[in-house]
Amino acid sequence: MDKHMDELNDAKRKLARALFEAKAVKFGEFPLKMHEKYPDAPLSPIYLNLRVPPKGNLSGEIIDEIGQLLWDIVLEERLVFQIVVGIPKAGNPMAKAFVKASADILAYDRLIFLEKEETETGRRILPIISGDYFQKDIVVIIDDLITRADTKIETAEALRSNELIARDCIVLVDRQQGGKEQLAEHGIKLHSVFTMSELLGIYVETGLIDEETKEGVINYQKEVEEYLEKH
Repeated sequence: MDKHMDELNDAKRKLARALFEAKAVKFGEFPLKMHEKYPDAPLSPIYLNLRVPPKGNLSGEIIDEIGQLLWDIVLEERLVFQIVVGIPKAGNPMAKAFVKASADILAYDRLIFLEKEETETGRRILPIISGDYFQKDIVVIIDDLITRADTKIETAEALRSNELIARDCIVLVDRQQGGKEQLAEHGIKLHSVFTMSELLGIYVETGLIDEETKEGVINYQKEVEEYLEKH
């Protein structure tokens, strides 16, 4: 068991470095999606872009490493499901890699797809499914990260409107900004490869950032919560 955990931790450290070197995780001052609505909100000291080209830098090799670590969560937590869905669009490549990592246990026809619609006020998940499934199948939801849980909840509602069961969501990074608790209120358990504090801890441990940078990111999360409470 200890050997397995050592191998898992090594794989996570390797992936964390690969994300950093691919500039999928950057440190500085960045506007986020929330700044479209709140332009005077404090800028984020960290930016995550966990997408494949053309909108991101994640290579096929990195996506495969992510898929394996997502699948390891299934093995560790003994999750039960019949169907896999990625949240469009960042979650789709990870969902495909997740199925690929499952080798002979899952087949690619266990992967379904949802549609996303662009609206004047943003984006929304449509209850339109591509792929084969049976009513009452249990679906595991895959995505790149979670901040708040609005899109995940929207996805679960789209699945449930098609008489599918959604009770687990697996993400690469949990930003630890309330999404886990939000999902729990809707009967969905969150699982993540990294929490934000864990990812930052790896970067400090490996010398990629200093303790001050780590504390800046953690304090920012509190600043955002205080800002949103006032607005």
